[in-house]
Amino acid sequence: MRLSVPGKVILMGEHAAVYGRPAVVAAVDLRLAVEARCNSTDVGRVRLDLPDLDLQEEHTWRALEDFTSRARSRWDRFEAGDVSFKPADDRSALVRIAVGEAAASLPPAVSERLRRWGLELRLRSQLPVGAGLGSSAAAAVGVVAAVRALAGSGVRSPDELAAIEAAALEVERRQHGFPSGIDSGTVLRGGVLLVRREGDRLRFDDLPRPEWLPNAIRILDSGTPGQTTGAVVTAVRRRYEEEPERTAAVFDRIGARN
Repeated sequence: MRLSVPGKVILMGEHAAVYGRPAVVAAVDLRLAVEARCNSTDVGRVRLDLPDLDLQEEHTWRALEDFTSRARSRWDRFEAGDVSFKPADDRSALVRIAVGEAAASLPPAVSERLRRWGLELRLRSQLPVGAGLGSSAAAAVGVVAAVRALAGSGVRSPDELAAIEAAALEVERRQHGFPSGIDSGTVLRGGVLLVRREGDRLRFDDLPRPEWLPNAIRILDSGTPGQTTGAVVTAVRRRYEEEPERTAAVFDRIGARN
């Protein structure tokens, strides 16, 4: 299985979108490529080849699923307010969690059948890490989609795309705390989109893409910021809890521009 996923940029509405305001987003022409295969020689093992991180690892399915379960438990405690948010500092953590969440998203019988094989995953990315261009969302969507496809769920139906999106959002939560879901939704759909929250779900609508648009906007990588996305998301949430009216007024002004 070979697939690639674009990065993304939030043109307007970043952070405010977490709190129900609309956002304008777009996919970018930098991509993350995933190659995945099953084999019958390394039964019960998962091999990760991550050349951009200079990492090659091998894990048992059991160890990988335990790692994913622990990450989920830490996030549950964070959501309940018992602990502060802290993503796993292991460099391969996001990919391992994505494999585990992909397996957990499958019907039990399908997941059990997948674990009887060996799994090999190789990721290569053009996306700079930590630059706000959706590197973690692309990895989450790419790995989840590839693993589910190998397991036999690779039909491009609305139900399958929804399952990929839901599992990828769980991966993003382990990385960023309280992501809006916009990143994973954008890299899954592509294009230029208006995103609005309707109840407990996001609505993505295609926006017109005039011929002049590609020449009108340039996205430049200014380097890795001093804080991670997860740290900024948590800081915004804390500000909102401490000064809800003042912070909501800022969000309202951002939303009105969209």
